[in-house]
Amino acid sequence: MNTQDTLKFDGNLFYISFEASGVSHRASVFNLDVGVTFFVEGMTVKARAHGEQRGNLVVETFVVESQAWRALERIHEALRRRSVRNQAGSIGRAVGKYVALPLGMLLLVAGVSANFANRHESTQFGVAALPQPSGFGSSTVRTAPALNTEHPTPAPEKIAAALKQGVASGHYAVRIGDAKRGDPVYVFEDPQCSYCQAFAPELATLAKSRPVYVIPVSAIGGESSAQLDAQVLCAPNEKREAAWSAAMTGAMLFKGPSPQPNYTPDCQKAAEANDLIYQVIGLRATPSLFDSKGHKLPDSVEHSAAAVSQWLGSES
Repeated sequence: MNTQDTLKFDGNLFYISFEASGVSHRASVFNLDVGVTFFVEGMTVKARAHGEQRGNLVVETFVVESQAWRALERIHEALRRRSVRNQAGSIGRAVGKYVALPLGMLLLVAGVSANFANRHESTQFGVAALPQPSGFGSSTVRTAPALNTEHPTPAPEKIAAALKQGVASGHYAVRIGDAKRGDPVYVFEDPQCSYCQAFAPELATLAKSRPVYVIPVSAIGGESSAQLDAQVLCAPNEKREAAWSAAMTGAMLFKGPSPQPNYTPDCQKAAEANDLIYQVIGLRATPSLFDSKGHKLPDSVEHSAAAVSQWLGSES
């Protein structure tokens, strides 16, 4: 009878059998919903389900320790490939929701999805393969190192094209000031972000010499910020700056007798699209400012009109 090692998934169930290379030829099934840590102890690959109190589970024992480490690498590789498929599929489904996005924004999202799916470096996988919990107390226990799981950052020119087309569509941004000259800058902001609120006067000063476009997102305030963003983006372009200022100061934007949100589904989709682009670019904080070439303002540069202008001058 032919025997072989098997690692396969059925939904969130992970089936593992090292029937060919292991000693015990056992088969194990792990529920990834609860989170599982895989690690090597001597010549044995073990697992621990997060939250379980019954101790470590033996996945398989091998003749030599090097075989156990190769088996662990195969487990991590299987998890990596599964995670890549899930992430790419998630981004692909998100793209499908926003068929009205400008071409550059769609290409940006789709490009990151493709790049992520084609990556081949080793990856650690959230709850499915977290670093080993402390408390084992044995010097013979080793775990694989924690590795980077972030999406690859899109090229600046792709970011620039996406932001330019998004602003040109008139649906996704707030124009600050009315400067007619100078290269534009783009700023991702959350209306409930205190740093964004403090940065507002500096942006107003910057907007005297060049076009400034705010792209509202809900990175800080969650659902309440998302609703504010949708209301702002529903305002006519000529009134949108005032609406954004009202949102930044905590004022209710569109008061009316109905308790229902005063924005259309299209405005909600525009706000959701901004959040999607924010995630695809790989941003983690607001405000995040980009120049016209798609370069992000470094964290080391002070958020002031003078410092930003100096940086923009050095970038041109």
